[in-house]
Amino acid sequence: MKTILKPITLFFALFLITATSFAWNGRGHMIVASIAYRNLSDSLQIHYTDILKEHPFYQDWNKEFNELTGIEFGEFLFMKAATWPDDIRKSGNPNDHPEWHYMSYKIVYDGKIPKREVTDTVNVLTQLEHCLDLVRNDDEETNERAIALAWYIHLVGDMHQPLHTASLFNTLYPKGDLGGNSINVIVKAGNNATNLHSFWDGLMGTGKSYSAICDQSRNLTSTHTEPSLPMADSLSFTLWSYESYALAATVAHKNGEIDRLSGIKSKDTAPLIPNAEQYVKTAKATGELRVALGGYRLAKTLSD
Repeated sequence: MKTILKPITLFFALFLITATSFAWNGRGHMIVASIAYRNLSDSLQIHYTDILKEHPFYQDWNKEFNELTGIEFGEFLFMKAATWPDDIRKSGNPNDHPEWHYMSYKIVYDGKIPKREVTDTVNVLTQLEHCLDLVRNDDEETNERAIALAWYIHLVGDMHQPLHTASLFNTLYPKGDLGGNSINVIVKAGNNATNLHSFWDGLMGTGKSYSAICDQSRNLTSTHTEPSLPMADSLSFTLWSYESYALAATVAHKNGEIDRLSGIKSKDTAPLIPNAEQYVKTAKATGELRVALGGYRLAKTLSD
C-alpha cells in the first residue's frame, strides 16, 4: 500500500475533559468496532461484512465464530478485524506496519502551550486517509479492500488513544518518551510499576470474552449516547489527532506533573502518581469517552 501525507492545517484549542475512562488493547479496539458496527445501517453492515469475507484471515475467523454463541456474525468480524493489525505484529506478515499505529506530536513543557510539531511522516494520520480511500475504491482488489478495512477500523481506535499521538521531549527524554512507554509509574499503592502507555492502553480491561465485550459496548453507548456527544460529528482525522494530543498533554501527562517525578525512567524506582486515585478515575472517564467517540466516528466515516 502506498502512503498519502496530508498537511496539518486545522487549529484545535487545547481542552480538558471534565467527566470522570481503560482502552485500546484488544478489548478496547473491539469495543470501538462493536459500537461502529451497531451504528451502521443494515445495508452497510452487509456491505462491510462481505468485504471482510475476503480478508486473508477470514477462514480462521469464521471457524472461531462457529464455536461461539450470542454474538452477531458481522459484529464479530468487525471485532476480529479491529485487533488483526496488532495480532500480526512481529510475525513477518507483509501487512504488518509498526509505524502506522501512532504519530509523535511533540510535547514540550516550557511555560507555554507547546507547538504541535510532528516528528514522523508515515503515521496513523497519513494511513487513516490512505486506508479509507482504498476501502471506498470499488475498483480495488477485494482482498486489498478487506485488509485496508481491518487497518482502518484499528487505526480509528489508535487515533483516539491520547498516547498514540504524542511523545514528551525534555532533558530526560531528548529523543522522546515513545508515547509514554519510557515513563514508569505506580497507579495504585501496593501495585507493580507499569509504563504510562500500557496503563492507558489497558483502560477498558483485559478480558476477551466476546459477550462481555458486547455488553460493555452497549453499556458505554447507554452512558455516552451519540446525541450527547456533538463532537461525534467531527470527521476530520487531523482534528481527532489534535484532540488526542491535547489529552496526552493535559490528562495523561497531567500537564507535566508526572514528568517531573523522580525515578520514572526505571520500573525499579517508579514513583506513585500524586493523587493516584483521582488520576485513574479521570483517565478511565477520558478513555471511555474517547472509545465512544471512536466508535461513533468510525461508523460515520464508513457511512459517508
